[in-house]
Amino acid sequence: MYRVCLLITVVCSWGMSSAPVCRAGEFTVSTFQVDVTPPIGHPTIASLCGPAKEVLAPIWIKGMVLQGTDEPVVVAAVDWCEIRNKSYDLWRDRIAEAAGTTRERVMLTSVHQHDTPLSDNEAQEVLTRFGYEGLMIDLNFQEECLDNIVAEVKSSLDRAVPVTHYGLGKAKVVDVASNRRVKDSSGKYSYARGSFSANETIRNQPVGLIDPFLKTISFWNGEMPVVAVSTYSVHPMSYYCRGEVSPDFVGMARQQRQEAVPGVFQIYCSGCSGDTTVSKYNAGDYDSRVALANRLEQGMQDAWEETKTYPLDNLEFKAHQFELSPRDAAGYSISEFEAKLADPQTSLSQRIDAALGISWLNRVSREEPIDLPVLDFGNAKWFVLPAEAFVGYQLEAQELAPDTFLMIPGYGECAPGYLPTREAIAERFDDHHHWTQVSKQAHDEMTAALKLALGLTTSDQD
Repeated sequence: MYRVCLLITVVCSWGMSSAPVCRAGEFTVSTFQVDVTPPIGHPTIASLCGPAKEVLAPIWIKGMVLQGTDEPVVVAAVDWCEIRNKSYDLWRDRIAEAAGTTRERVMLTSVHQHDTPLSDNEAQEVLTRFGYEGLMIDLNFQEECLDNIVAEVKSSLDRAVPVTHYGLGKAKVVDVASNRRVKDSSGKYSYARGSFSANETIRNQPVGLIDPFLKTISFWNGEMPVVAVSTYSVHPMSYYCRGEVSPDFVGMARQQRQEAVPGVFQIYCSGCSGDTTVSKYNAGDYDSRVALANRLEQGMQDAWEETKTYPLDNLEFKAHQFELSPRDAAGYSISEFEAKLADPQTSLSQRIDAALGISWLNRVSREEPIDLPVLDFGNAKWFVLPAEAFVGYQLEAQELAPDTFLMIPGYGECAPGYLPTREAIAERFDDHHHWTQVSKQAHDEMTAALKLALGLTTSDQD
C-alpha cells in the first residue's frame, strides 16, 4: 500500500530566457507545492537510516516556474536526501514536460534531510538484480509523487502573475553552522564533527570555515512580493536515523517565514554544505531543533529586511556542463562493487555504496556530463552545484566574483557524493569517507566549473 502524495495548490510560474535576454514586462511567475512524504515502512536515506516509522511533519517539493520570452525555467527544492543519476534526469524530464521546457532548465535541488528518501533508479535496478528489491526506494511511490508534481506544475501555469522586479538580500545567521573539521586528541585534523556529537571536546571547538550569510532572491509584482528563495550553507539535520520523517529545523524555519509573510511563497535550498553542520550548537534533541529553526528564520527575516529591489529588465539563462573524474582507489571499480553485492556477508551500507557506485561509474562510462544551470541577472548570478560540495567552493566563487551577488545551492545532481576541497583531500578526507565518488582532481574540476558559471571562461555550449 502506498499513500498518495497530497497536492496543495499554491502556484506561480516564473519564466526566463535561455541565451536570449528577456526584457522588462515579459515575465510571469507561478509557484507549486506537493507533499512527497514517504509511507510508513519506506526506506530513509536508502535504508541507511532504516524504514520510516512515524511522520512528524509532511515533507514537500516547493518550486516556481519563471516564464519569459523563451522557454520557462523551473526552480524547485525537494525535502528528500538526494536524487541521483537517472532519477535526477527523470525528475527534471517530468517537471520540464509539465512546464513546457527542457531538462537543463529545471534547477532542481535536494534539501538533504536524512530521515527522507534517496533516489537513484539505476542503483535500485542494480540492487534488484542482486535480490534486494525496494531496498533503496519504492519506485511506485516515486512515480505517484512525480505524477502529482506534473499535475500541479501544469495547473500552476494558469495562475501565473506578472513579475516586474527582483530583490536581493543577505544577512548573517548566528549560532547555526560550524565546520566538520576539528583537531583530534593527537593534534591532527579530522572531519569528525557531524550534525550531532556527544563528545563535548569536539562540539566545543571553534566554528571553523563557514559562510555566515544567508542569501535571499525574491520576485516582485510592482511593490508586491510574490516569491522568496533562501539559501544557507549547513547540513539540515538536528537529529536523524530515528525513523521520524520531517523537514527538520530548516523546514520549520521555512514554515515560520511562510506564516510571517503569508503572501510570499517561501522556498529554501541548502547551500554548499558538505562540511558544514550544526554540531557546535546542537544537543541532538527537540529543543535544539526548535532553537536552530528560530535562528535560521531570524536570518531569513534579516535578509528580507535588507532586501533591495531592482527592475527585472534583463535576465539570461545559460546551460553549462562539466565533468568530474571518478574515484580511482581500491574498492571503487565496478567489478569490486559487484563482488560485494554478490557476497551474502556484505553489510547493508556496503551494498548501498556498491549500488550507488555502479550507477555513478555507468554514468561516467556513458560520458554523461553534469549540468550546471545559471541564471544571470546582471548584478547577481544563481547557479546549482552538484552533490555535497564543501562550503569552500561557495566561498571561492564569491572570491572570484566579489562584486556579484551569488546564490549557490548545492545538492543538484547528487551522484558524486562528497566534493571535498583540495585542503580536505590533503588531510585525507576522501580516503576516510565512503560517500566520496570523485578523484583527487575534484578541486581543479570544480574551480573550472565555477569559472564557467561566473562567465570567467567559455565553453563549447555557449
